[in-house]
Amino acid sequence: MGRNKEKRNAWRREYLKTHPLTPKQKERRIELQRQRRKLNPNREKEYYQNSGKERQKLYYENNKDIILEKMKVYAKTPKRLEWQKNLQNSTHFKTKNNLRKMKNKFGMTPSDYEVMLNSQNGCCAICGKHHTEFNVKNKTRLCIEHNHQTGKIRGLVCVKCNSVIGFANDNIQVLENAIEYLKRNA
Repeated sequence: MGRNKEKRNAWRREYLKTHPLTPKQKERRIELQRQRRKLNPNREKEYYQNSGKERQKLYYENNKDIILEKMKVYAKTPKRLEWQKNLQNSTHFKTKNNLRKMKNKFGMTPSDYEVMLNSQNGCCAICGKHHTEFNVKNKTRLCIEHNHQTGKIRGLVCVKCNSVIGFANDNIQVLENAIEYLKRNA
C-alpha cells in the first residue's frame, strides 16, 4: 500500500470519529458493497492476484477511449502547453533524453561515446568536420550512425551526413548513383 493511500485512510478514520455515518449512510454503504460482490464475486481475489502493471494494463484496455479523450483535452490546456515549451527548450531535458536514448537504443554509455569521438579525433566520419563547427538547431553532438537491420554502430557523423545516409535508405547503390550524377553534372 502506498504512502498516500495510508495517509488518506488514516485521515478517513479520524474524520469518521468526529463525523460518524448516519444509520442510513451505513446501510447504503453495506448495500453498495453487496452489489459489487454480486457483480463480480472474485473481484478482490483477481485484484490481488494480478500485479500492479497487469492491473494498470487491464484498466487501460477497459477504459482506453475515456483515457485517450482525457489525454487529448489535457494536452491542449495552456498549462500543459507552457510546460511542454519550457521542457523542449531545456538543455537539461535534452541532455538527459539524449543519454537515455543513447543507452536504450544503442547500448552505449556517455564514456563509450567519448571514446568513439576521440578515436575519430572529434570529427564526422564522412565529411571530416570537427563537431564544434556544427550548430544545427543547437546540436553540436555528432549523431550515432548505425545499421538499421543489425543495430551495429558504424560511427559518429554530423546531422547532414546522417540525413544523406538516411534518405538513401542505407543503400550503397543509391549513393554511388548520386556520386556519378554529381560527377556528370559538376
